[in-house]
Amino acid sequence: MASANAEKSSAATASSFPIPSLKDRIPKLEPRRRRQPPSNPISVPSTPELPSPPDLANVEFQTPTRRIISKADLDVFLSSAAYRLVLALFFVSRNQLRKHPAPLSETQI
Repeated sequence: MASANAEKSSAATASSFPIPSLKDRIPKLEPRRRRQPPSNPISVPSTPELPSPPDLANVEFQTPTRRIISKADLDVFLSSAAYRLVLALFFVSRNQLRKHPAPLSETQI
């Protein structure tokens, strides 16, 4: 009997409080707008030209070692053909990624 009275009182309580309309609380679904590409105020440096390939008859290979130890070593590297080649590699890779962006994975969608 006690459980029947409890069910009646809970039913009466539930009916005395109407369920609120969620229509005004939930925003209307709208299609996503395409994002405008960000305007980049920083100018992008131009891609340096690749140096011409070296003559393979004059090339000597060495075991790599740490050579940039001082400021003078850094200045020598920054003025070398190797630095220009590495820099051009990064710029060419960046340009290719801009032309063909990687597809979004399932987790990013």
